[in-house]
Amino acid sequence: MIIYVIFILLILTIFAWTMLPSKILKITIGSVLTLALTGATISLTAVLHKHYGMQQITTTSEQKIYSVAGEESPAGILVISKLGKEDSKHLVMVYKNEKTGSAEPHFVPNQKNITNSIKKESSYRQANVKDATLVSKETRWRWKDDQSKRWFDFGQDGELVKQTNTVTVPKDSWLVLTNNEMEKLQSLLSKVDGSAMKEMSKLSKEEQAKMMVKMVRSELNK
Repeated sequence: MIIYVIFILLILTIFAWTMLPSKILKITIGSVLTLALTGATISLTAVLHKHYGMQQITTTSEQKIYSVAGEESPAGILVISKLGKEDSKHLVMVYKNEKTGSAEPHFVPNQKNITNSIKKESSYRQANVKDATLVSKETRWRWKDDQSKRWFDFGQDGELVKQTNTVTVPKDSWLVLTNNEMEKLQSLLSKVDGSAMKEMSKLSKEEQAKMMVKMVRSELNK
């Protein structure tokens, strides 16, 4: 609504200063309208640059995620890739959203909206947890009240301020691998002799996962 108000005030101000017959009326009405136009313009500027009448609202969600390898591997696997050599805050990560679903890449930047993509951070951590999870924390601009929205809204409601996505995986039973390491994994597993695999099969699934994680990490670090 503020855009229409400014437009109307602008027309009235021009009319007052140019068309009114009396000098006193021109000065009186023209000054009042000029002040009103200035105030409306300042208010619009405050909304655009300072988010006047708005507040930041943060929401948090959490969900379980599942290994790229599914049930085929005793150890969970998360595949990561960096967008830049030194960028550890904008990782593309591959995992499953559902246990029986397909592995998909997540947090791929939208090339058509780079500004929003930069505001979205994605990282991982390894911790003493049982399940792998994704915690998403999102902060957006929202109007404080309906009156502010009615006067000043023209698309700013819901504007993204920041989004952080943190994947947490069990440090002893999950592997975090790059694309290159993932390609090497099959080769590493093929070198494991049959007797070792037989001994591993006697262990619980949790123990198998821990053994596999130690073995793969040891081989990759050579």
